[in-house]
Amino acid sequence: MTKIIVVSDSHGLRKELRMIREKHPEADAYLHCGDSELDKSHLDGWVSVLGNMDFYVYPKELVIKVNDVNVYMTHSHLIDYRDRTKLVAKEAARRHCKIALFGHSHLYFCEEIDGIVCVNPGSLRYNRDRSLPSYAIIDIDSDQNVSVRRIHLES
Repeated sequence: MTKIIVVSDSHGLRKELRMIREKHPEADAYLHCGDSELDKSHLDGWVSVLGNMDFYVYPKELVIKVNDVNVYMTHSHLIDYRDRTKLVAKEAARRHCKIALFGHSHLYFCEEIDGIVCVNPGSLRYNRDRSLPSYAIIDIDSDQNVSVRRIHLES
């Protein structure tokens, strides 16, 4: 089983990022979808893309291979908001990825679009729908079936 921890929009939080890693030490990857507002030395093992509030150098998008599964990552602030999820899924498919991760909206989202599992973990700082701060856990079994769980930061 492959386990991926996904966060986004933590906006300067460091203790919470450490706490999540400590809570899930068995994870295969720790992925941050941007707006950490931290330099790499404070991300401590998180792989990150550039968000619109980041002032440090990160790639605008990435393809990460986690145990034979390709994962596309972007913050998504540079993508048209009207078709954001479809465009993110399309870019992931173009790059031969099974999973597409994005942030920016501060809203949790999980849906399969054209065979691509698209996930926005919500924000670790605050969600715009007033739900609790959240992150996502993605589990991939040996047949490459993907399941996604939303985890509230306080749980």
